[in-house]
Amino acid sequence: MKRRLFLGAMGAGAKAADICGCSLFPQAAANNENLFASVGTKIRITGVKVFGVSLTPDSDRPYVFVKLETNQPGLHGWGEGTLEGKAAAVIACVEDFKEFLIGADPMQVEHHWQAMYVHSFYRAGPVIGSAISGIDQALWDIRGKALGLPVYKLLGGPVDPRGVRGYYHIRARSKADLPRVREEARRQGITCFKGCLLYTSPSPRD
Repeated sequence: MKRRLFLGAMGAGAKAADICGCSLFPQAAANNENLFASVGTKIRITGVKVFGVSLTPDSDRPYVFVKLETNQPGLHGWGEGTLEGKAAAVIACVEDFKEFLIGADPMQVEHHWQAMYVHSFYRAGPVIGSAISGIDQALWDIRGKALGLPVYKLLGGPVDPRGVRGYYHIRARSKADLPRVREEARRQGITCFKGCLLYTSPSPRD
């Protein structure tokens, strides 16, 4: 293919992507504002910050936290998008979404999730999914604070007065640790937990 034809095709493709909305462009947030002008709020996202936080100086698996700032004093949201071993990739992905988010109404949580997931063009994997998860949590955090309600109520639950059943992550280093783990769980009233048994068996039959 000749260079001129190739560049022309690339330009046409970019224009088509702009028209069909199959890619995230910096003007997307402005378009969102027009789309929801009659039903949206005056709250706007003014800043997107992402942090990698390690528990130890030499850790290669930092936690990833997202902070969304707004034009309302004291109103901001936090989310977590940790992906073990790929923290730098998730942080970069959150940065990619920054131009889309700045200027957008954070109350349109579901719309932003769909826009980030569907309009990323390529199918989302664990990196994009983790980045969106951190942003989504921060958006819900803002919505809950703005409305004065805990997020679990905004999501419709729990309907059970006992609350939502959760699980704890408990790590055992040997077979001898298992009774200790069981008793500790029983003492704390834990009825469900996820465990990781780390030990070397001396033989296949052991």
